[in-house]
Amino acid sequence: SSSSSSSSSSSLASSASSASSPPPPPSSSSASAPAATTNVNKPPPASSSPSSASAPSVSSSASSSSSSSSSADAAAAAAAAAAAAAAAATFHRTAAILGISLVAGGETLGIQMASRLLEHLLRYGDVTVRRTVPLAYALLYTSNPEISIIDLLTRLTHEPDFTVARAAVLALGIVGAGTNNARLANFLRGLCAPGSDSARDGSDRLTFVARVALGLIHIGKGLVTLSPFHTDNQLMSRVAMTGLLVILLCSDEILTTAAGSQHYLLTSLALAARPRMLLTVDEQGEPIPVTVRVGQGVDVAAQAGRPRAVTGTQTHSTPVLLAHGERAELATPQYTSVSPILEGVVILTKNPDYVE
Repeated sequence: SSSSSSSSSSSLASSASSASSPPPPPSSSSASAPAATTNVNKPPPASSSPSSASAPSVSSSASSSSSSSSSADAAAAAAAAAAAAAAAATFHRTAAILGISLVAGGETLGIQMASRLLEHLLRYGDVTVRRTVPLAYALLYTSNPEISIIDLLTRLTHEPDFTVARAAVLALGIVGAGTNNARLANFLRGLCAPGSDSARDGSDRLTFVARVALGLIHIGKGLVTLSPFHTDNQLMSRVAMTGLLVILLCSDEILTTAAGSQHYLLTSLALAARPRMLLTVDEQGEPIPVTVRVGQGVDVAAQAGRPRAVTGTQTHSTPVLLAHGERAELATPQYTSVSPILEGVVILTKNPDYVE
């Protein structure tokens, strides 16, 4: 009975302590679970942060900039394609006009007829033709500065079309190449001077072409020529003609080629450079100073007898410079020439019939 009473008293005490102690606080997981379950079907609240508000505008600006850049690239590609198509459409005219000079070059009557034809093209042709005519004159009169051609090309340097003016300036340099022509040199120095009309287009590219032409005037200090015709204009050097055509064919776009990033094309003119002096040597290659008569050449074809092939002669001692159209003949019977034409390096042998 005592044990049962003690057990009943202990159970009463434990029940009384459990009734008097406060209930335990609910856990965070159990408390947030109902809220999470209640917010599942609700839409997310609109954010008021500036980054989320500017996201649509940034994406729209990026798309607009990409579309504008792509349109600009497409326009540039279309412009380049149009320029290439225009150049290809007019290149046959350039080749045809230069072909006139190629056919008529090296022959006096042919040069006169070609010059008259080029005058008609210059007067009645369009801009594309007028751009090529100065180059054709340069090919006809390479290192041969005639007064009429100099006056014509000087007038063309003041053309309103800058491509024609640049072609005329380059043609002046080729016409007077290696001659030290004072008139051409003074005119080109005037174009290179600050404040001259050469800066009409707002750039110094025309001045660059004028300086190149001025350098051609004094090429080799006046001791070389760029003419591809030699042996009294009876033969043509294909290598020299190739060097000239490289510059003439790219002069239509000279601002982006020889006067631009591809300035190394100017070195092709070295293919056409050769000495324009008469040097006499013996059979061992040693120079021999002899007396020669130098004057203007005369056409003696189909003439009877032995007419003089040189007129207006002056007596010089070799080595001597020969200008365009000049010839030389030996003035002493002590030596005989191996070559019938005295031009360039000539080998002389002693005349066995010579008696002092």
